[in-house]
Amino acid sequence: MKPHAFVAMPFGMKQDSQGHEIDFNRVYAELIKPALEAAGLEPFRADQERRAGDIRTDMFQELLIADLVVADLTLDNPNVWYELGVRHALRARGVVLISGGRVPTAFDLYTDRKLRYSVKNQGPDPATVEQDTKNLTDIVKATRESWHGRKVSPVYELLPNLQEPDWKSLILATT
Repeated sequence: MKPHAFVAMPFGMKQDSQGHEIDFNRVYAELIKPALEAAGLEPFRADQERRAGDIRTDMFQELLIADLVVADLTLDNPNVWYELGVRHALRARGVVLISGGRVPTAFDLYTDRKLRYSVKNQGPDPATVEQDTKNLTDIVKATRESWHGRKVSPVYELLPNLQEPDWKSLILATT
């Protein structure tokens, strides 16, 4: 079974702070999903869930059990920031931050490394998407290879005695 990656990002067409339209479904299909698959992970977005049930419950479970979370901070999307905060509270590691065209300046993540990808014509820039995909694949692999014993969540860094929950006992039964 492949390791599992949850992707926290906007869906569909959205406007950035300069009024440019970005098709985040294209960003996922043309950049994020191929990069995660090339890194050996099985990517998943919340809008791919087809079972009936509570969206928040499924999202919390994904943020808890995913081997890796990719958070796209291109927009100041409150859902993405919330999901990133939940992941930081639940797990000590396993987050890759990406951003299309700009670098988010939120104080709490200012010093965290972020992978920038290029955007053109409402999606990943055709001139750089191959290199951007390779860069994302490389950072995902490097993140997974280097995290043993490391805490990258600011919550776990600042509260050194905090222990991750036994997530296997928290998984909800899926009937």
